[in-house]
Amino acid sequence: MSESRALPLFDAERELLLPRKKPDMVTWAESHYVLPRETAQMHGPWSRDYVPFWLEPMRWWSSGSLRQLNAAACTQAGKTEFANIALGYAADVDPGPFLIVLPTEDVAKKRLATRIRPLFRTCPRLLGKIGGDLANFNIGKETILNDMILYIAWAHSAVTLSDVPVRYVVFDEPTKYPAAVGADTDPIRLGKRRQRGFSLNRKTLVCSSPVLEDDLFWSQWLSGQPYDWWVPCGHCGRWHQMAWEQVELDKDESGRLLAAAEYAAGGHARYVCPHCRRPWSEYERWESVTRGRWLTVGATIGAEGQETGGLPPGANRSIRIWAGMLHPIFQTIDDLAAEWAAAQEAKHTGNVKPLQDFITNQLGTPWKETARATPVERLRAHMGKYQTGVVPEGCLFVTRGIDVQLDHVYVIDVGWGDLSEAWVLFFARIDCGDTERLSNYGPVQDYLRSGWPLAADPGTRRHHTLASIDCAYRTEEVTAFARQCQRQKVPIVPARGSDHVKRGITRPFRDANKRILCWDMNVNYFKNILHAMLFVASEPGPGYLHLPRDSTDELLEHLSSEEAREIPYKGRRLIVWVKKQGRPNHWWNCLVHARHAAELVGVRWLDPAAACSRTKPAGRRMPKRPMRTKY
Repeated sequence: MSESRALPLFDAERELLLPRKKPDMVTWAESHYVLPRETAQMHGPWSRDYVPFWLEPMRWWSSGSLRQLNAAACTQAGKTEFANIALGYAADVDPGPFLIVLPTEDVAKKRLATRIRPLFRTCPRLLGKIGGDLANFNIGKETILNDMILYIAWAHSAVTLSDVPVRYVVFDEPTKYPAAVGADTDPIRLGKRRQRGFSLNRKTLVCSSPVLEDDLFWSQWLSGQPYDWWVPCGHCGRWHQMAWEQVELDKDESGRLLAAAEYAAGGHARYVCPHCRRPWSEYERWESVTRGRWLTVGATIGAEGQETGGLPPGANRSIRIWAGMLHPIFQTIDDLAAEWAAAQEAKHTGNVKPLQDFITNQLGTPWKETARATPVERLRAHMGKYQTGVVPEGCLFVTRGIDVQLDHVYVIDVGWGDLSEAWVLFFARIDCGDTERLSNYGPVQDYLRSGWPLAADPGTRRHHTLASIDCAYRTEEVTAFARQCQRQKVPIVPARGSDHVKRGITRPFRDANKRILCWDMNVNYFKNILHAMLFVASEPGPGYLHLPRDSTDELLEHLSSEEAREIPYKGRRLIVWVKKQGRPNHWWNCLVHARHAAELVGVRWLDPAAACSRTKPAGRRMPKRPMRTKY
């Protein structure tokens, strides 16, 4: 019997037997993706030189470790092309059910006609997967490809987002999504539910030009691990992150910006390296961008290109990236400077829309409509030499503010002096148990009966003149508690913020059973006053709010937890106070109530001499009957 011998394989045979190596997304795009003439300025085969900052995210997407990519970028920065390439790559190389979520049905139809059909028409490999007929695409229901299913949905329709298990999800322009889909949750959460069956290899793309800091997209973008784009300087070789602050603009003799037309003419704006301060030409800017790298936050890169520091990538990671118009090569620095100057000129005339458009669509950062900022650092300068529990000199009467929560209350005591100078005397959280039960308000009543010693005379204690307690949450229980306190001669009034008090300051009303007088407050009015006392006033004196030296970081966080923003309303702009994301504001609410109580006492008409000689609260004396005139 002869021995059997293994025959050597030819190279072609070996290639057929070995598993096919999958190309990465960049390699596939350079070989098969074509920019159509109808929608692209630089039409033809896709090139990595157009958008070099997308190369590494494309490699992340085609690798096995990335689960979600959050991309905030300026307009026309390649976000839609990235999503298109991801679709083509999935259909040809790594198939799986694919869901694209667009803001509206009309936008979905437009995307199919201008981007998705040209993608398949210009690539023979993809055209064969649709049966060679582009009319086979559907919107709102499945499109069957050879190896996968494509769903094109829109955010306002719960039907198109339901009952479809998918591996890939692309959320395009979620800044235009509704806050909720009918009675369900927001579209992003709803779309992610469809990926539960693909927990090991799911991929999600969330891409948009940002609009506001508190919208759906920006909160989703912040959930990823941050990466920054670093570029080298062609002159000194040092690396840095590109920013608008590194653009130098020529100004006139008075230090003002030139006219927009002068910047557009050229020669009056330039990008400058932050290290060597040498200006870049447009070619040098393009060359630096093409050599850029993405680094995790905290990492640095030396002149030789070596990376140090930064967070290591984790398994199933979610990444966030940002790209502004300083990165792409489609707009010159002169054009950007002209648009910036025009936006600043429009702002001075009261039109902030051009500036908002520049910040969101050119710089790729969210617009923050802050009319009155509340930085916590400003509060530390208000911390004085006195400590809590002592009434300093100059304090003529005390008011209290109380904020009721589920099983506890927050309280704050404020002393008031001449010309509305004020001192925070005490702040605390009182754990009293379920505030729905009136019997649990005993610790609050004990607090209301207490007083504070005077700094000049520790043997004398000063009790509060009036307390204001929030009745918006536990309305029945709080009004009953206030009525009980009033019967025991404890000065307190229930109050709540109300949108109905817009022109006035505060307005009385009877509770539902007409047993006690309650008050509606114009909270924006009181918050504007407190903002001026805490964040505008810089020297102790009239209109200045002092904080004790033992103020805690928690108190400072509460007092800076809200900020005023401008919103459009019926053709004009209103200033409203909104809560910062993730920040508690209970002592800030207490401070508003303490100022409301001071308003009822008459702090604006306070006579220091009369207040020191009388035991009753000092304030403006009101006539018993309304004054009548011929008008």
